[in-house]
Amino acid sequence: MAERAAHFGYWRFDLTNNGYYWSPGMYRMLGEDPKERYPDREWLFEQMTPESRDIVDRALAIAIKTRSPFSYRTYSRDPNRAAHIVETQGEVEVDENGRTVALLGVCHDVTAQVRAEEAREKAQQRYRLMTEESGDIIILYDTNQQMLFCSSALERLTGHSSDEIRDGGYKRFIHPDDQDEADKIISRAVDSDTVVATWRIKHTSGHYIWLETTVRTLYDPISAKPLNIVSVSRDVSARREQELAAQAARERAEAANKAKSE
Repeated sequence: MAERAAHFGYWRFDLTNNGYYWSPGMYRMLGEDPKERYPDREWLFEQMTPESRDIVDRALAIAIKTRSPFSYRTYSRDPNRAAHIVETQGEVEVDENGRTVALLGVCHDVTAQVRAEEAREKAQQRYRLMTEESGDIIILYDTNQQMLFCSSALERLTGHSSDEIRDGGYKRFIHPDDQDEADKIISRAVDSDTVVATWRIKHTSGHYIWLETTVRTLYDPISAKPLNIVSVSRDVSARREQELAAQAARERAEAANKAKSE
């Protein structure tokens, strides 16, 4: 039951009689029926890519010689096989004379995990290429709001590194008067509508700059499930200063008119 849930299996190879054993979980990973497929080391090697076979040969030879644990990652020749990528951690068994007599390997199907990592890396690379020259701060998150990528514009505009703002670290740089506005970004649900907020962040030099931040969710075009969250922030300090100056001028004019009327 545990093997089925955790997508792992194990094998044991007896060096004294070439006896080979596959656990039920190992058979499931291989997609084979134990009634039809007898444990066969050569057959198993044939399912691997040539590079994987070389890696296994070297790892096991060293383990037998040094009587030390071994580990390796293998790829099947068929990329469509359910367990295409498998990681193996193993130990050697020795007799009372210290001679290696058997190998025991525990195999984990890491296909989904590795492909998810590759997809994240590709997404980060795409955004890196798209945003390297952009003047906007572009940040890509997963659906758990963990940062996957941050454009170099962050440091150019604010002086802060991505590590400083990671995991909500940017909250300590928000202007005290803009907490409610910034909360629109912080509290946004993954599947909610696009949110726009205008707020101030403290530069490492001590002054504040105005940012206009737009946050939206990217969806899988086939399943319509949320894939990532993207945040785009641009420096609107000049615009806000003009708006505030115009507002102050209006207020002064209104105050002057009121004083004249009195």
